[in-house]
Amino acid sequence: MSEIAIFGAGQIGSMLANLIKSSFNLICFADNYEPKQGTKINDVPVFSVKQAIEFNPEYFLLGVIDDERSLAMEKQLQFEGYTGKIIRLNEMNFFDIRLAMARLYAKEMNANNLPGDIAELGVYLGDFAAELNKMFPERKLHLFDTFAGFIPEDVEIEIQGKYSKAVVGDFSDTNTKIVLDKMNYPQNVIFYKGDFLMTSATCLADVFFFVSLDADLYNPTKQGLDFFWPKLVKNGVILVHDYQSGQFKGVKKAVDEFLDGRVADGIEDFCKIPICDMHGSLLIVKT
Repeated sequence: MSEIAIFGAGQIGSMLANLIKSSFNLICFADNYEPKQGTKINDVPVFSVKQAIEFNPEYFLLGVIDDERSLAMEKQLQFEGYTGKIIRLNEMNFFDIRLAMARLYAKEMNANNLPGDIAELGVYLGDFAAELNKMFPERKLHLFDTFAGFIPEDVEIEIQGKYSKAVVGDFSDTNTKIVLDKMNYPQNVIFYKGDFLMTSATCLADVFFFVSLDADLYNPTKQGLDFFWPKLVKNGVILVHDYQSGQFKGVKKAVDEFLDGRVADGIEDFCKIPICDMHGSLLIVKT
Protein backbone atom coordinates (compact mmCIF):
# COMPACT_ATOMS: atom_id res chain seq x y z
CA MET A 1 0.00 0.00 0.00
CA SER A 2 1.52 3.33 -1.07
CA GLU A 3 1.90 5.94 1.66
CA ILE A 4 0.79 9.49 0.95
CA ALA A 5 1.10 12.84 2.68
CA ILE A 6 -0.96 15.92 1.91
CA PHE A 7 0.77 19.31 1.98
CA GLY A 8 -1.92 21.74 3.11
CA ALA A 9 -4.19 21.03 6.08
CA GLY A 10 -6.84 23.52 5.07
CA GLN A 11 -10.22 23.09 3.42
CA ILE A 12 -8.94 21.67 0.14
CA GLY A 13 -6.49 19.34 1.85
CA SER A 14 -9.14 17.91 4.16
CA MET A 15 -11.57 17.41 1.26
CA LEU A 16 -8.81 15.82 -0.79
CA ALA A 17 -8.26 13.26 1.97
CA ASN A 18 -11.78 11.94 1.37
CA LEU A 19 -11.04 11.29 -2.31
CA ILE A 20 -8.04 9.02 -1.76
CA LYS A 21 -8.51 5.40 -2.80
CA SER A 22 -8.43 2.69 -0.15
CA SER A 23 -5.29 1.27 -1.78
CA PHE A 24 -3.37 4.34 -0.54
CA ASN A 25 -2.55 5.11 3.07
CA LEU A 26 -2.72 8.76 4.15
CA ILE A 27 -0.06 8.94 6.86
CA CYS A 28 -0.06 12.67 7.65
CA PHE A 29 -0.72 16.24 6.64
CA ALA A 30 1.99 18.88 6.37
CA ASP A 31 1.28 22.53 6.98
CA ASN A 32 3.34 25.69 7.53
CA TYR A 33 0.81 27.17 9.96
CA GLU A 34 2.24 26.36 13.38
CA PRO A 35 -1.09 26.30 15.33
CA LYS A 36 -2.22 23.40 13.09
CA GLN A 37 0.92 21.38 13.71
CA GLY A 38 0.34 18.75 16.38
CA THR A 39 -3.40 18.61 15.72
CA LYS A 40 -5.33 15.94 13.83
CA ILE A 41 -7.81 15.93 10.95
CA ASN A 42 -10.03 12.84 11.10
CA ASP A 43 -7.36 11.11 13.24
CA VAL A 44 -4.59 11.92 10.73
CA PRO A 45 -1.79 13.98 12.35
CA VAL A 46 -0.59 17.35 11.07
CA PHE A 47 3.14 18.03 11.09
CA SER A 48 5.55 20.62 9.79
CA VAL A 49 6.86 20.00 6.28
CA LYS A 50 10.23 18.85 7.59
CA GLN A 51 8.62 16.41 10.03
CA ALA A 52 6.30 15.02 7.35
CA ILE A 53 9.22 14.37 5.00
CA GLU A 54 10.85 12.24 7.70
CA PHE A 55 8.00 9.71 7.25
CA ASN A 56 9.26 9.27 3.66
CA PRO A 57 5.87 9.20 1.90
CA GLU A 58 5.86 7.91 -1.67
CA TYR A 59 3.68 10.82 -2.77
CA PHE A 60 3.03 14.35 -1.60
CA LEU A 61 -0.35 15.67 -2.76
CA LEU A 62 -0.54 19.46 -2.85
CA GLY A 63 -3.72 20.63 -1.13
CA VAL A 64 -4.10 23.80 -3.20
CA ILE A 65 -5.43 24.45 -6.69
CA ASP A 66 -3.70 27.60 -7.96
CA ASP A 67 -0.41 27.25 -9.84
CA GLU A 68 1.49 29.92 -7.91
CA ARG A 69 1.01 28.31 -4.52
CA SER A 70 1.59 24.83 -5.97
CA LEU A 71 4.94 25.92 -7.37
CA ALA A 72 5.97 27.47 -4.05
CA MET A 73 5.04 24.28 -2.19
CA GLU A 74 6.97 22.11 -4.65
CA LYS A 75 10.06 24.26 -4.18
CA GLN A 76 9.72 24.07 -0.40
CA LEU A 77 9.48 20.28 -0.44
CA GLN A 78 12.53 20.03 -2.67
CA PHE A 79 14.45 22.52 -0.55
CA GLU A 80 13.71 20.44 2.55
CA GLY A 81 15.15 17.39 0.79
CA TYR A 82 12.08 15.50 -0.46
CA THR A 83 12.90 13.45 -3.58
CA GLY A 84 9.64 11.52 -4.05
CA LYS A 85 6.69 12.24 -6.31
CA ILE A 86 4.79 15.52 -5.97
CA ILE A 87 1.27 15.64 -7.38
CA ARG A 88 -0.53 18.87 -8.19
CA LEU A 89 -4.30 19.12 -8.38
CA ASN A 90 -4.44 20.95 -11.71
CA GLU A 91 -6.22 17.95 -13.21
CA MET A 92 -9.05 18.51 -10.72
CA ASN A 93 -10.04 21.51 -12.87
CA PHE A 94 -11.54 18.99 -15.27
CA PHE A 95 -13.96 17.75 -12.62
CA ASP A 96 -16.70 19.48 -10.65
CA ILE A 97 -18.20 17.11 -8.10
CA ARG A 98 -20.90 19.57 -7.01
CA LEU A 99 -21.99 19.98 -10.63
CA ALA A 100 -21.90 16.23 -11.19
CA MET A 101 -24.20 15.72 -8.19
CA ALA A 102 -26.53 18.43 -9.48
CA ARG A 103 -26.70 16.82 -12.92
CA LEU A 104 -27.58 13.43 -11.44
CA TYR A 105 -30.34 14.97 -9.33
CA ALA A 106 -31.59 16.91 -12.34
CA LYS A 107 -32.13 13.67 -14.22
CA GLU A 108 -34.14 12.23 -11.34
CA MET A 109 -36.17 15.40 -10.88
CA ASN A 110 -36.94 15.74 -14.56
CA ALA A 111 -37.93 12.06 -14.72
CA ASN A 112 -40.25 12.47 -11.73
CA ASN A 113 -41.58 15.78 -13.07
CA LEU A 114 -41.44 17.59 -9.73
CA PRO A 115 -43.45 20.83 -9.80
CA GLY A 116 -41.96 24.28 -9.31
CA ASP A 117 -39.18 26.61 -10.41
CA ILE A 118 -35.44 26.69 -9.76
CA ALA A 119 -33.37 29.42 -8.14
CA GLU A 120 -29.92 30.51 -7.12
CA LEU A 121 -28.92 32.92 -4.37
CA GLY A 122 -25.37 34.11 -4.98
CA VAL A 123 -24.94 34.16 -8.74
CA TYR A 124 -21.69 36.09 -9.24
CA LEU A 125 -20.57 35.46 -12.87
CA GLY A 126 -23.35 32.97 -13.54
CA ASP A 127 -21.40 29.81 -14.40
CA PHE A 128 -23.42 27.51 -12.13
CA ALA A 129 -26.64 29.36 -12.99
CA ALA A 130 -25.98 28.64 -16.67
CA GLU A 131 -25.69 24.94 -15.86
CA LEU A 132 -29.02 25.06 -14.01
CA ASN A 133 -30.57 26.78 -17.00
CA LYS A 134 -29.26 24.00 -19.21
CA MET A 135 -30.34 21.18 -16.87
CA PHE A 136 -33.91 22.47 -16.57
CA PRO A 137 -34.72 24.06 -19.96
CA GLU A 138 -38.46 24.24 -19.30
CA ARG A 139 -38.27 25.87 -15.87
CA LYS A 140 -38.13 29.47 -14.73
CA LEU A 141 -34.76 30.31 -13.17
CA HIS A 142 -34.84 32.96 -10.43
CA LEU A 143 -31.43 34.56 -9.86
CA PHE A 144 -30.80 36.58 -6.70
CA ASP A 145 -27.64 38.64 -6.24
CA THR A 146 -26.66 42.15 -5.26
CA PHE A 147 -24.52 42.26 -8.43
CA ALA A 148 -22.48 44.77 -6.42
CA GLY A 149 -20.63 42.37 -4.11
CA PHE A 150 -21.01 41.95 -0.37
CA ILE A 151 -23.12 44.63 1.29
CA PRO A 152 -22.12 46.46 4.51
CA GLU A 153 -24.86 44.96 6.70
CA ASP A 154 -23.81 41.38 5.91
CA VAL A 155 -20.09 42.11 6.27
CA GLU A 156 -20.70 43.68 9.68
CA ILE A 157 -22.32 40.45 10.88
CA GLU A 158 -19.32 38.51 9.53
CA ILE A 159 -16.95 40.73 11.49
CA GLN A 160 -18.96 40.50 14.70
CA GLY A 161 -19.27 36.72 14.48
CA LYS A 162 -15.69 36.23 13.24
CA TYR A 163 -17.07 34.09 10.43
CA SER A 164 -14.84 35.34 7.60
CA LYS A 165 -12.61 38.10 6.32
CA ALA A 166 -15.25 39.35 3.89
CA VAL A 167 -14.89 42.88 2.60
CA VAL A 168 -17.65 45.17 1.34
CA GLY A 169 -17.74 44.95 -2.45
CA ASP A 170 -16.05 41.55 -2.78
CA PHE A 171 -17.33 39.75 -5.93
CA SER A 172 -18.60 43.00 -7.45
CA ASP A 173 -17.00 42.43 -10.88
CA THR A 174 -20.22 41.14 -12.42
CA ASN A 175 -23.54 42.30 -13.86
CA THR A 176 -26.73 40.80 -15.24
CA LYS A 177 -25.55 41.05 -18.86
CA ILE A 178 -22.49 38.91 -18.16
CA VAL A 179 -24.76 36.29 -16.61
CA LEU A 180 -27.51 36.44 -19.22
CA ASP A 181 -25.04 36.00 -22.08
CA LYS A 182 -24.15 32.57 -20.68
CA MET A 183 -27.71 31.24 -20.72
CA ASN A 184 -28.98 28.72 -23.26
CA TYR A 185 -32.57 29.69 -22.44
CA PRO A 186 -32.44 33.38 -21.47
CA GLN A 187 -36.21 33.74 -21.80
CA ASN A 188 -36.60 31.66 -18.63
CA VAL A 189 -34.32 33.83 -16.47
CA ILE A 190 -35.65 36.32 -13.91
CA PHE A 191 -33.15 38.60 -12.16
CA TYR A 192 -33.50 40.03 -8.65
CA LYS A 193 -30.81 42.65 -8.17
CA GLY A 194 -30.09 43.98 -4.68
CA ASP A 195 -30.33 42.95 -1.02
CA PHE A 196 -31.98 39.51 -0.87
CA LEU A 197 -34.35 40.41 1.96
CA MET A 198 -35.87 43.15 -0.20
CA THR A 199 -35.75 41.47 -3.62
CA SER A 200 -37.17 38.16 -2.38
CA ALA A 201 -40.31 40.05 -1.32
CA THR A 202 -40.93 40.79 -5.01
CA CYS A 203 -40.65 37.14 -6.08
CA LEU A 204 -44.07 35.79 -7.05
CA ALA A 205 -43.03 32.13 -7.38
CA ASP A 206 -44.75 29.93 -4.79
CA VAL A 207 -43.01 26.61 -5.41
CA PHE A 208 -39.38 25.61 -5.94
CA PHE A 209 -37.83 22.17 -6.35
CA PHE A 210 -34.13 23.00 -6.82
CA VAL A 211 -32.27 25.86 -5.14
CA SER A 212 -28.56 26.64 -5.25
CA LEU A 213 -27.50 28.56 -2.15
CA ASP A 214 -24.08 30.13 -2.72
CA ALA A 215 -24.23 33.35 -0.70
CA ASP A 216 -20.91 32.81 1.15
CA LEU A 217 -21.98 34.75 4.24
CA TYR A 218 -24.04 33.95 7.34
CA ASN A 219 -26.85 36.48 6.96
CA PRO A 220 -27.91 35.88 3.32
CA THR A 221 -27.55 32.12 3.84
CA LYS A 222 -29.93 32.30 6.80
CA GLN A 223 -32.33 34.51 4.86
CA GLY A 224 -32.22 32.14 1.89
CA LEU A 225 -33.12 29.12 4.00
CA ASP A 226 -35.94 31.01 5.70
CA PHE A 227 -37.35 32.06 2.33
CA PHE A 228 -36.93 28.96 0.17
CA TRP A 229 -37.59 26.10 2.59
CA PRO A 230 -41.34 26.75 3.04
CA LYS A 231 -41.66 26.95 -0.76
CA LEU A 232 -39.65 23.79 -1.45
CA VAL A 233 -41.63 20.77 -2.63
CA LYS A 234 -41.28 17.33 -1.09
CA ASN A 235 -38.14 15.65 -2.50
CA GLY A 236 -36.91 19.06 -3.59
CA VAL A 237 -33.33 20.04 -2.74
CA ILE A 238 -31.24 22.97 -1.60
CA LEU A 239 -27.61 22.70 -2.64
CA VAL A 240 -25.46 24.70 -0.22
CA HIS A 241 -22.00 25.76 -1.36
CA ASP A 242 -19.17 26.30 1.18
CA TYR A 243 -20.89 24.36 3.99
CA GLN A 244 -17.55 22.99 5.20
CA SER A 245 -15.59 26.05 4.15
CA GLY A 246 -12.79 27.29 6.36
CA GLN A 247 -13.00 30.64 4.58
CA PHE A 248 -16.73 31.28 5.08
CA LYS A 249 -17.62 29.67 8.40
CA GLY A 250 -20.90 31.55 8.68
CA VAL A 251 -22.48 29.31 6.03
CA LYS A 252 -22.29 26.20 8.21
CA LYS A 253 -23.46 28.12 11.26
CA ALA A 254 -26.52 29.44 9.42
CA VAL A 255 -27.41 26.00 8.02
CA ASP A 256 -26.91 24.18 11.33
CA GLU A 257 -28.94 26.76 13.25
CA PHE A 258 -31.77 26.47 10.74
CA LEU A 259 -31.89 22.66 10.69
CA ASP A 260 -31.31 22.27 14.44
CA GLY A 261 -34.14 24.71 15.00
CA ARG A 262 -36.50 22.50 13.02
CA VAL A 263 -35.49 19.43 15.02
CA ALA A 264 -36.01 21.36 18.26
CA ASP A 265 -39.51 22.22 17.04
CA GLY A 266 -40.22 18.57 16.36
CA ILE A 267 -40.08 18.99 12.57
CA GLU A 268 -37.53 16.61 11.04
CA ASP A 269 -38.36 17.09 7.38
CA PHE A 270 -34.88 16.98 5.85
CA CYS A 271 -31.96 14.76 4.97
CA LYS A 272 -28.37 16.08 4.84
CA ILE A 273 -26.04 14.66 2.18
CA PRO A 274 -22.42 15.92 2.30
CA ILE A 275 -20.70 16.34 -1.07
CA CYS A 276 -16.98 15.69 -1.35
CA ASP A 277 -16.07 18.67 -3.50
CA MET A 278 -13.27 21.08 -2.67
CA HIS A 279 -15.68 23.53 -1.04
CA GLY A 280 -17.47 21.06 1.22
CA SER A 281 -20.92 21.48 -0.30
CA LEU A 282 -24.07 20.05 1.27
CA LEU A 283 -27.27 18.77 -0.30
CA ILE A 284 -30.40 19.19 1.83
CA VAL A 285 -33.34 17.08 0.67
CA LYS A 286 -36.84 17.91 1.86
CA THR A 287 -38.38 14.65 3.05
